[in-house]
Amino acid sequence: MTKYNKLTDKQYLDIINEMRKTRRSILFIISEKIYDDVAYLTKLRKYLEAETDIPTKAHIIGFIQRGAKPTAMERFYAWRLSKYCIDNLLKGNFNVAVGLNGDKEQITPLEGNTFAKVRSEKELLNIINTINNKKSLKE
Repeated sequence: MTKYNKLTDKQYLDIINEMRKTRRSILFIISEKIYDDVAYLTKLRKYLEAETDIPTKAHIIGFIQRGAKPTAMERFYAWRLSKYCIDNLLKGNFNVAVGLNGDKEQITPLEGNTFAKVRSEKELLNIINTINNKKSLKE
C-alpha cells in the first residue's frame, strides 16, 4: 500500500471479516506517512472495533520503540530478514509476510490483494537501487 492506493475503511473491514474465519489475531501495519492525518488511524480503529467487536489498538511506532541504539543481534536480525525479503521478492513471492519462527526464516502468505505488486523485475531492481542510493535503471 502506498499513499496513492490507500485502503478504504470498508476494505479494511472486508479483510478482517475474511481473515477472522481462519485467524485468531490480525495485524495491520500502516505507516503514519500513508495518511496525511494521523488522527485518521484513531478513527479507523474505533470504526473497526465497533463493526467487528474485536478489541483494536492503534499505535504510532515511534512512540513504542525503545529509542536506543540497536544491539548487534538486532542489527544481525534486521540484515538477515532484509536479505530474506529481497531473496523472496526476486523469486516472485509477493503478498507475504516475513518473519522468524524460532531461529528459522519463514514466509506467511497474506490473503487477498492487500498490497500492490511490483510490476517487473526491473522495477524491483530500481526499488532496491534506490534503497541502496544507487542510480536507477533506464526503462
